[in-house]
Amino acid sequence: MNTESLQKTSEIREPDHEDKHKELLFRIARNILSFFIRHRLIVIILVISFFLRWSLYRGIAPNYFGDSDSYDRGAVSLLQGNSLWSSYPRTPAYPAYLAFVYKLAGIKNRKAVVISQLFILGLLNIMTLYALGVRITGNKIIGALVALSFNLDFIIIQFDFAILTESLSGFLLLLSILMLVKSAQERNLKWTIPSGIVMGITAIVRPAFAPMLAPVFLFFLLGLVFQSKSGMEWKRIVIHSSIYVALSVLPCFIWLKGNQSRGNGFSFSPFMMNAGLTNHVGLYFEKLPDEYAAIRDPYVNIRNERLTTIGGYYRAREKMFSGAQGLGIKTDKEFEKFMTKLCLRLIWDNPKLYWKTFWIAWDMMWANRFLMYFQPPESKESTENLSRLQKKIFWGFWIKNVEAGILQKNWFNKIQFKLFLISAILSSILLWRERRRLMETLLVCAIVLTLSITTNALELSENMRYRVPFQPLVVLICVCGAGLIFIYGARLIFFRKRMDEKPSPKSTSGKRKKSKRATF
Repeated sequence: MNTESLQKTSEIREPDHEDKHKELLFRIARNILSFFIRHRLIVIILVISFFLRWSLYRGIAPNYFGDSDSYDRGAVSLLQGNSLWSSYPRTPAYPAYLAFVYKLAGIKNRKAVVISQLFILGLLNIMTLYALGVRITGNKIIGALVALSFNLDFIIIQFDFAILTESLSGFLLLLSILMLVKSAQERNLKWTIPSGIVMGITAIVRPAFAPMLAPVFLFFLLGLVFQSKSGMEWKRIVIHSSIYVALSVLPCFIWLKGNQSRGNGFSFSPFMMNAGLTNHVGLYFEKLPDEYAAIRDPYVNIRNERLTTIGGYYRAREKMFSGAQGLGIKTDKEFEKFMTKLCLRLIWDNPKLYWKTFWIAWDMMWANRFLMYFQPPESKESTENLSRLQKKIFWGFWIKNVEAGILQKNWFNKIQFKLFLISAILSSILLWRERRRLMETLLVCAIVLTLSITTNALELSENMRYRVPFQPLVVLICVCGAGLIFIYGARLIFFRKRMDEKPSPKSTSGKRKKSKRATF
């Protein structure tokens, strides 16, 4: 082939090469556009959510209080090259998350933490809730309503501004449940494996989630059995369940074993059992014999001063520890073990009193609602933040008339839990009638109730902060239940109206044919 022919072929191929690039770009643009069209509901909600959260971010400072300091110190320790167990007595997952953010944005850059929790975890939460709503009901509009309802819950959003575990644990819990539901629906190991791992990590973000693993496994097993259609695939069910349990327990076991090898004991955190149990029995601490008077009396005095809450352990701890020294208790670890044994003994001797305190705290956790305004009450910055928020058209109305109004009433929050139960029961009945997605609904309800009960059994959780991580699941069931009831009622009315309008068929019997059952 001569040079002229080669030149001609290269001239012909060049436009072809450019056309291929154009065609590739056109395909990418078309796929992106089709994705936005297919998922336009969630895209619109994400855009709205972003601007709502941005308006809050501009007027609110990061909230640093209570447990924030211990998580912060754990993160700095990790950045200094220490091991995960250096964050003890705090479980390591949240300090590791803080350390990752600090590594990217600078040590103790709390604004970066707020941005990651508010815009990344928060928007991922909205997408996950939308997907769960659609999977449970099979209806995209209900899924969109679930996402919007979550986005308007100011109490959940405010914890995105706090250096606390609520945002991360809440997101991981939702993600794990979404994968668990997909796994139960599709009976596919590719969702069972990550779901188990994420659930285990959730337990070492927030130790109160650890007791939930057994009930979740039980309902997962039931879900797989329920979803099996032909021949009850027992081998597949056993494999899925065993893998899920093993993977969800693995992160917890690694953490516990590491604590034990470093002499910290085989426990998540000394505060997990000890402080919660002490606050439980603290309401009847007078039952302790006189030989423990040096420990008993300081707690009783502090407890009597605390009129608004039912705890008192942390304020009384120093004096109780001093009193314990006379009983031969020398170190903090010895004191924590001693107090745990003492509390378990009191519970064993007074079971009725223990359950009475449990129900008092459980009722308070569901009744209490509060606004932190993102700073301690005495802070000048707190007042400025609140006044800035109240000047904004949307948030001003919402805070003054909704969040600080009706939602602050204890009776309303008690009704909220009753609405959750009613929605769960009615939606389960409707789904059962339609032979679809019943076990997914029951799984989410079981997780909410299990978390609520186990949290209070181990930790006297009169503060509603302890229900924040699973509050999105309450929103999910309430909105899904209400949506299903509305759709089912509307369909029944529509079908009845159509049947009334139809002329009766000309037949010898003169009777109408029965309408088919409405489906979602």
